[in-house]
Amino acid sequence: MRNLAKRAHIGIRRAEATDTDNLSNLTSELALDWPAMFAASGVYSYLAEGDEPFGVVSVAPASQAQVDGAGEVVAWYLHPEFRGAGLGKKLLVHGLSVLKRRDFDVALIWVPETADEALEVLDGLRFVPDEVKPIGDVNLLLFTRNLDDYF
Repeated sequence: MRNLAKRAHIGIRRAEATDTDNLSNLTSELALDWPAMFAASGVYSYLAEGDEPFGVVSVAPASQAQVDGAGEVVAWYLHPEFRGAGLGKKLLVHGLSVLKRRDFDVALIWVPETADEALEVLDGLRFVPDEVKPIGDVNLLLFTRNLDDYF
């Protein structure tokens, strides 16, 4: 469906509390608490959408910052039909831009070791592997990106 993703009229906009149901449906496999995220201070969420939402990125102050001045990508998801067309990268870049505008010096993101496409995007954006956290059968990988030289 990559051609669909390239042809579709898409945009990225700030998500609102009224988007909770759409976000819950889109990210159901991630088990995120969207009402709590909208209620929390300092969380910024953005939807990628055409006719319907198909992607999201959310950023916030890092919850367990190992680095001073760290912001975290707390959600980054793209519906499988839209993967491989560069849209996930655009979403992530949007999130990084928000962190930079909010004066964070470093971006953190946790990604499962099995998320090959996501790992390629992180490598292309010069994220650096930092930590491994075993979670059941899969490891979560922590990546960092210094934002000093980011635009």
